[in-house]
Amino acid sequence: MKATRLALLLLPLICCTSARAEYEPIDITHVRDKIKIRFHQKFAIVFDQRGNHLVNPRLLTTSTKQPYIVGEFTGTPKGNRMLMLQSTFPKMVRYHAAARGQGRRDWHRVNRMYGLLPNVASAEGFGDPIEEFVLYDFTLTNEKLNQNSTNETIGW
Repeated sequence: MKATRLALLLLPLICCTSARAEYEPIDITHVRDKIKIRFHQKFAIVFDQRGNHLVNPRLLTTSTKQPYIVGEFTGTPKGNRMLMLQSTFPKMVRYHAAARGQGRRDWHRVNRMYGLLPNVASAEGFGDPIEEFVLYDFTLTNEKLNQNSTNETIGW
């Protein structure tokens, strides 16, 4: 009984500690297959595909028949930042993201791995004054909706 009670008391501490690790600084110079998205930017991203990995992300400048990710990084009326994305790939697309705060040079990992379902818009809000995102490590997966959102405070 005491062990169960102790475990329940320590669980929030363990969860908070593991969640904070997601927002550790990251050196993006060593990250491959990444694309930067700036505040107030609308974009469409196309890729080359190697198996289930989406590589060589680049901004789309003309129409295409190949699948792509479209999005916008914008502000809300309350001053928060919002990253909205939608994928036209036939499978779920998983990816990582890092963010750089306004006036800062350091980057922080902001999620475990987001999931974009096919043709379903996804929006993630952030209270922090983020100036730029780097999206990277894009992977196609057959999984269904499991964890689609990982929004937490970055804590700058």
